[in-house]
Amino acid sequence: MSSIKNNFEFKKILPLAVVVLVMIINFGFGIYNLSKQAAVDEPLWIYDRIPKYWKNINERDWKGTRISDKPGVTVALTSGIGLLWENPKQYEKDASLNKEKLFFALRFPLFILTVLMLPVFYFFINRLLGNTTAMFSVIFIGLSPILLGISRIINPDSLLWIFMPLSLLSYFNFLKNNNKKYLYSSGVLLGLSLLTKYIANFFIIFFLGLIFLEYIFKKDYPKNAAQYVKDSFINLAKLLLTAVLVFATLFPATWIKPEKIIDATFASEAFETTWPYFLGVVVFFVLDLLLFKSKIFSVIFSFLRKYRLFLSRFLIIAFALSSVVALIITYTGMKPYDFQEILASPKSAYGKSGFLGLFLSGFYPLLFGLHPIVFFLFFFSLLSALKSKFIYEIKNRFILYSSILILLYYFGSTVNHVATTVRYQIILYALVFIISAIGLSNLLGYFSKKFGKEKLLISSAVAVIFLVATLYQVKPFYFSYASNLLPQKYVLNLKDMGDGSYEAAEYLNNLDDADNLYVWTDKRGVCTFFKGKCTSTLDYKRYITSGENNFDYFVATVGRRAKNTRHVLAKLAMKPDYLIRFDKLYTFENPDFQINLGGRESNFVKVIKADKIDLSYSNKPNKTKNGGNKKKKN
Repeated sequence: MSSIKNNFEFKKILPLAVVVLVMIINFGFGIYNLSKQAAVDEPLWIYDRIPKYWKNINERDWKGTRISDKPGVTVALTSGIGLLWENPKQYEKDASLNKEKLFFALRFPLFILTVLMLPVFYFFINRLLGNTTAMFSVIFIGLSPILLGISRIINPDSLLWIFMPLSLLSYFNFLKNNNKKYLYSSGVLLGLSLLTKYIANFFIIFFLGLIFLEYIFKKDYPKNAAQYVKDSFINLAKLLLTAVLVFATLFPATWIKPEKIIDATFASEAFETTWPYFLGVVVFFVLDLLLFKSKIFSVIFSFLRKYRLFLSRFLIIAFALSSVVALIITYTGMKPYDFQEILASPKSAYGKSGFLGLFLSGFYPLLFGLHPIVFFLFFFSLLSALKSKFIYEIKNRFILYSSILILLYYFGSTVNHVATTVRYQIILYALVFIISAIGLSNLLGYFSKKFGKEKLLISSAVAVIFLVATLYQVKPFYFSYASNLLPQKYVLNLKDMGDGSYEAAEYLNNLDDADNLYVWTDKRGVCTFFKGKCTSTLDYKRYITSGENNFDYFVATVGRRAKNTRHVLAKLAMKPDYLIRFDKLYTFENPDFQINLGGRESNFVKVIKADKIDLSYSNKPNKTKNGGNKKKKN
């Protein structure tokens, strides 16, 4: 009896100890060089949006609290804490000040919040799926290079990957035990998600869909369809009302113009193409409830319920098959769809790749953003759910619903002609990690019906060790991580948010007479830290006519390769009078300095001395070329 009690206590204590350990590791890797990076779009938040929000709060200019079309209010609330220590305006006025202090002050509050939210993940997952699955979920989430990488950047996505999955987990808990506290906490988290980024409106649609999915797949068959529909719509209304109250309370601009609440929900870009269908479904089933006591609902979904096993398997197979097709395309040379090309231009690739190419490209960053162990556990979990005849079990329903959510997310993005890059689908990773954790729990269950101390301890230790080793290998370029399963010639995250810019600037700063050097870079972040003269535009005419094309060094990154090459070649086809062949930088094979992000030579940041490469151009044969570097070779 005592051994059973001890084993029970061990199974309770170990997960909590692991959560604390993961938090410590996450903090240790995350704090490393936190101030020594220059992320894309961060200057907008640091020097403009965050100070503007708090300035307008202080002046009670409620209208002025609309700082972005994201809207990014939670970013201002969190990172704004750093304004207590540093004033961005001083750094704008005096370029000699050490910007690292400013960056640390504003990044640290946001980063520490992500660390502190790991126990919240454990709490919700534990209540939903048990402490073993919750423990492994926190290991996979907390030690994910990609999630750690985005958490170190001042950007709405740094918080969105937390609020949206937690809102969904809380709602799943409500569906499991009908405890209203989970319904309201889901609403609060959805409100925070909407304050972060309007894409959170997608969950409103999904929450509506869960009403129908639960009727089909839940074990307990609702005897009274009318009562079920009535209760479900009332609960959904309570959730949405809670979300709106949170949104309005923390977004003072809505106090002046309440219609902004509509702009943030049904009139938002995320709802632009779907709100008529959403409203139509709601109106149809409300009328069915009022006029026919939900008889139409009962006929449709009672019929579907009879085939729930077939439906569940069909949907999981569709998800798994789409994943496998994406893998096959990747391993066979990116044919017929080049996922790298699509994801390098996510908002303009639809015309060339078409619907299917854009849709399948979403699986590329999702699958190869997973550690190989997590990757195989993910597919094992799908297989386990596929083989199970008990789809109504909560773990299998979670896998099914998450698979549907991901398919719908990719479908919605494709309909809007936007490819889902790593950052654009950052909210999905936590769900995939939970699915993988379910797979590991199932795997341990196959070896023993009861989890012994040794199995739990060894499996958690192995998972932590392998994931920590990966973090160590890629630090500090966590957001540029790509699985070893991805062929070395490919790059996963072509929108890397500026990884390597600081290191390139430091290399240049250590050169002789760095203060007098003139550098062209395709990433503006290099200029943030470089102490010489620096430019990053493609203003060919200005460079040439003003004599400003006397560059000393160039910095070229793979993240800007597609965009800049496309721009130069488009200009070249027009035979312009002024052009500099910056596109040649990306194929130059003998740089003076190179950083391989994530340990991949294909994911480079190159520093090239200007007198080593000819970027000149002439549209007239036998005439003097323009655009070449004017510095004399040494």
